[in-house]
Amino acid sequence: MKVTDLITPQKLVTVRPDQTLMEAVDLMQEHRVGGLPVIDDGGHLVGIVSMGQIMHYIHEGQHETVRIDTEWHSPVNVVCKKRPWECMPVEKAMLRKVVKVPKELDAREAARALLNAGVHRAVVVDGLGRPVGMLSSMDFVRLAAVGEHAA
Repeated sequence: MKVTDLITPQKLVTVRPDQTLMEAVDLMQEHRVGGLPVIDDGGHLVGIVSMGQIMHYIHEGQHETVRIDTEWHSPVNVVCKKRPWECMPVEKAMLRKVVKVPKELDAREAARALLNAGVHRAVVVDGLGRPVGMLSSMDFVRLAAVGEHAA
């Protein structure tokens, strides 16, 4: 079985480094995923961000104070005053070291790559290194629970 047989066949949802953490959270909730590849304007993979990383970022208090024009009372500014992390760019919380696995890699080798790196997800890439999907530990759970035919 190959990685491409494990991943859910859907359009890859990505986020840019300059998008806010709240935009990333909204995308993850909308698409029911726990992590997103971070892609720059040139289409290059520059990182990965997950709900876990965002929660860690908030919990550790690594967010900066966001400067807000107090004369302009938009809903975004009100939220940013109360929860400044929501307005921080993704690049502040993303991991820059990304585990990448080729889509034709054997599934067991991909599982070992996740295990060895101590992560729950990897970006699946094509022969040119372009992101084409996400592989998560849940893909392996689904395989174990329902078998090869449901993957």
